[in-house]
Amino acid sequence: MTAFGLIHHRLDDSFGMGVSLSWLNQNTYVNPTELMYQAYYQAKIMTGIYLEPVLSYIPEPGASANLPAAWAGTLRLIVLF
Repeated sequence: MTAFGLIHHRLDDSFGMGVSLSWLNQNTYVNPTELMYQAYYQAKIMTGIYLEPVLSYIPEPGASANLPAAWAGTLRLIVLF
């Protein structure tokens, strides 16, 4: 799900959220599936250049049943050419 122009005077920015479900290889991983939630905000810096912070959350990582929930934050600079 993505929305554009949520902030006045920033019509080219976008905000999005999504959910993914993966079925994992049972020869490698303990859990049969892994669920992930992700949200991002993409800010247009100038034509063809965007800055995008992303926050991801995995409530039950598939690598082990003993792992706590995982949070990951990333920052991407996207340059279109």
